[in-house]
Amino acid sequence: MTADITTNHTFDWDTGTWSTGLTNPDKDTGPTATTATVVPVDVSILLDRSGSMQGLEGDVVGGINGFLGDQRDGEGDCTVTLAQFDSEAPFEVLTSALPIDQVVDLTVDQYRPRGATPLLDAIGALLDDAERRLGEGPANGTVDPVVVVFTDGLENASQRITRSDLFARIGRLRDAGWTFVFLGANQDSYLEAGRLGFAGANTQNFRGDSYGMRTASNEFSRGLTSMRGKVSRERVMHKVEFFDGRKDAEQDDDTR
Repeated sequence: MTADITTNHTFDWDTGTWSTGLTNPDKDTGPTATTATVVPVDVSILLDRSGSMQGLEGDVVGGINGFLGDQRDGEGDCTVTLAQFDSEAPFEVLTSALPIDQVVDLTVDQYRPRGATPLLDAIGALLDDAERRLGEGPANGTVDPVVVVFTDGLENASQRITRSDLFARIGRLRDAGWTFVFLGANQDSYLEAGRLGFAGANTQNFRGDSYGMRTASNEFSRGLTSMRGKVSRERVMHKVEFFDGRKDAEQDDDTR
């Protein structure tokens, strides 16, 4: 038995297929999708390694490794790029676009805080890397890029990228479907992230201590886990409300 759902689609209830080869219009579709699909997620993580992070080395490493452990069990394909920055090495890639199950844990030997905070240059370099790798994938709907920044300090050392240029670039990429997340300590993260083009809904403040770093990492992991389990159409709202309205990193541990 068949039923006409639209003028261009005929569904065969016996076989559960559409005669046109397209998907059910009530489901998510990509340019060539034949079923509702979960598009791979490409995550680019930028860690502030400037001198102000001294004393938090173990917490940063533990938070990132906890995130990696959580995501190894997540739904759908996910690749991870992990980079860190300071004024001595404005952009250092530790892991480049590896499937999540191939990413090795971060170590304290790799993460040694030093120097100042060239935040603008580091974000610009991260976006250069991501755009070069992904090409037309985001525009074609074959990959969903997610960019997250963990920082505890204000910009004070960039020489290549201006704030206005970065703001315009992030705006262009957000319009193209990229997701940007900002997690900041010891600052007004909403003000600073907003000046760079990050949405307030995708921003969280966290305490610059062990508890804060742990909860910030957990919050990003929770948001990404939710995103990875969604098909493309369901991700539209998630991209602009990454934390689903819940921001646990901003709650004091004395209240939990």
